[in-house]
Amino acid sequence: MSKIINIILFVIAWLLCVFLSGAGAAIALFLLCVYLFTKIDRPHELKIVIYAGLVGVLIDQGLALLDVFRYYGDTHLIALWSIAIWFWFAATLNSALQFLQKIPLIFSAILGAIVEPFLYLLVERLNPHLIYYPKGLKETAVILFVVWFFLLPILITIARKISKKATSADIN
Repeated sequence: MSKIINIILFVIAWLLCVFLSGAGAAIALFLLCVYLFTKIDRPHELKIVIYAGLVGVLIDQGLALLDVFRYYGDTHLIALWSIAIWFWFAATLNSALQFLQKIPLIFSAILGAIVEPFLYLLVERLNPHLIYYPKGLKETAVILFVVWFFLLPILITIARKISKKATSADIN
């Protein structure tokens, strides 16, 4: 049941961020804090959210600096709504997306390469005032395909290693 709640909360947070931008991000981050508070007995969950979330934020910041996409206001700085989505996505890695830790990383790579670029492009379609693609849609999609081919397995590895350490510590 907690995996279903996790994915529902992620979708709600994603929609809040896409449709309400900064205000939505504030609500989404509040929901994330409440969600993580319910996991207080599992400190490794917080580590996964922090580490994987920071990796994602740094990647998106790098992509913005490389002009793969730009945030509203013609800025190269990552937007708060994008940060909120990243930390919520990180919160799914050991819950709704935990099954990815149990399959070969190549499948995670393929899944990431196909699904994630679509979600970036969907954000622009749903709210064109949030993000745009100076390099054009096709080039951006190709870049995101390659980035996510490698990024999702990295994020899954982070979650897997932190979870494994927590499990080993619980046994000892």
